Amino acid sequence: MLGWGPLLAIILLAAIGLWPDPDPNPIGPGLLFFFTAWPAIICLGIGVFKVQGNRSQGQASVSIGVLDEQVTADWRTWVEHPVVRVIAGLAGLGLTLYGATAVLDGKGRGGAAAVVIGIVAVYWALVGRIPSCFRR
Repeated sequence: MLGWGPLLAIILLAAIGLWPDPDPNPIGPGLLFFFTAWPAIICLGIGVFKVQGNRSQGQASVSIGVLDEQVTADWRTWVEHPVVRVIAGLAGLGLTLYGATAVLDGKGRGGAAAVVIGIVAVYWALVGRIPSCFRR
């Protein structure tokens, strides 16, 4: 977060008009992001491989299984909360409208992706499950 936070803040503030320069070129935060993103990605990759290796070797299988059940129960409780579904529905509606205007303006794939993600979010908010074509 320390690497990408300043750059993201400048981008967001410029997008909503609160940054003094409407088209900023933040060299320092950009370099900070560049030099901190690669070590972070490498560390995340190492962590993923270590966890997958431990699971495939059967190490700590009892504690992981108990933890998985607890996390799944907590996840279901959180995901099924009405406020979360309302927020997801509103965000999905906003993404759908943004994507539709972007597609009409000829922006291409970004707009189309926003429409698809928005429709899935609205569907999930209304029905309570993701469409079957998006499940594994």
